[in-house]
Amino acid sequence: MKYFHTSQIPELLDGRICGEQIHINKKTGLPSGMMKGTNVANFYVNAGGFQCNHQIYGVATAVVPKELRQQFGVE
Repeated sequence: MKYFHTSQIPELLDGRICGEQIHINKKTGLPSGMMKGTNVANFYVNAGGFQCNHQIYGVATAVVPKELRQQFGVE
């Protein structure tokens, strides 16, 4: 399971994932595989791209590792 904070969605859309830059599709300006037009507002609906089968859902704060909560000032 991977966690990300909602404030990181713009980074994900820019192709910065886990501190590394991934390939950007020149036609969409998004990471390869993401649907054209994906943005912060529709990120949860598009969930990463075509047939990726990712599911994005919120979790209780207690489930998130402590070090990640501390990184974003969420206790």
